[in-house]
Amino acid sequence: MTQKRSMTLRYSLLQALFWMMFGVVVAFGTLYLLSRGFGEAQIGGLMALANILGALLQPILGSFSDRTERFSLSQLLAGLAFLSLICAVSLPFCAGLITAVLYVLLISLAYLMMPLVNALGMYFVNRGHACDYGIARGIGSLFFALMSNVLGYAIVRYGAQFLPFVCGGFLTLILLFALLTPTQPSSLEPLEILEEPVALASTSLRDMAKRYPGFLWVLLGVLLIFSFHNLSNTYLIQIVRRLGGNEEAMGRILSLAALLELPAMLTFTIYARRCGAQKVMALSGVFWIVKASAYVLAQSMGALYGAQIFQGLSFAPFMPALVYFSNATMRGKDQVKGQALMTTANTLGGVFGNLFGGLLLAQAGVAPMLGSGLAMAALGALSLWFGLWRQKTATVQRAA
Repeated sequence: MTQKRSMTLRYSLLQALFWMMFGVVVAFGTLYLLSRGFGEAQIGGLMALANILGALLQPILGSFSDRTERFSLSQLLAGLAFLSLICAVSLPFCAGLITAVLYVLLISLAYLMMPLVNALGMYFVNRGHACDYGIARGIGSLFFALMSNVLGYAIVRYGAQFLPFVCGGFLTLILLFALLTPTQPSSLEPLEILEEPVALASTSLRDMAKRYPGFLWVLLGVLLIFSFHNLSNTYLIQIVRRLGGNEEAMGRILSLAALLELPAMLTFTIYARRCGAQKVMALSGVFWIVKASAYVLAQSMGALYGAQIFQGLSFAPFMPALVYFSNATMRGKDQVKGQALMTTANTLGGVFGNLFGGLLLAQAGVAPMLGSGLAMAALGALSLWFGLWRQKTATVQRAA
């Protein structure tokens, strides 16, 4: 019990630091860029470019992490945190194109850190440490909620110019955590004994699709679902202003959504152990559609606040289920790349959501943008369900 508490608390600290940093960079990124003079369409383009860069680099980083004998997960995380810190502290002293380049790099690096943070949790679990990922991820949401509420209040009173310094503080703590948490390179871990011989050195997307037949459909579903998720978060300030709110109201929305994630995340291991990650993912797909519908139908701030209840039924179980899905369905040497591909799908969702959403917002307004988000969520859920069915069918056939 002491070991479980110790490792869960330690990993919870990393999740808290990461999601506070991620919130500053991504959730409040639009407000910061608006304060630096960028327009809505420009912001959408920058966010999309950052997501494209992250999506290109995530599978490479995942494969490198799985194969390297020199660098461990914690060392890779420390390196990314250090590069991010340089970008963050440089932002206040730059302008124009340099600001855009640095912010694109900062967002890309934040997305690159995500699969490493998730993989680090599975590293502890797979090596016998009783680390509860669901509780740790819930703590991340709790601190994201607290941070969002405080930042929303502060931005109304002091502007958004201080955000890079807040981000730099969180990145410094992540860097220290990584340096003080030594791990072993994945390639030095003993290979698991498999029932079927597999060419573990082969890591192309085609090979992954052959090994895990439903995985590409799941990835497509994640991409489309996160297109809606990123669209609704990146342009949340425009959605809020349309309904009569301001930056402080936006902070409260983000805080409420994160708080409502807590019950599902804190109890994830309990219900996932009973019904499995795949069923959790399938059910959350239903609530992604419900949440997107609630955004489309919201005609007041009260309705938008009410729509956040579906965050606890869609995003909250979905995120830890994605991590456990990769860990449960993939062989050890593919797991970090599986995490990276999941994050890549998330990131590509940011590309489509941010770019398409920004263009629609500039040309047609908030309502058509939210309508397109509903279509993305519905198509994503359908692809997700099909992929889970394919994966389950393939597993049954292999067992037979």
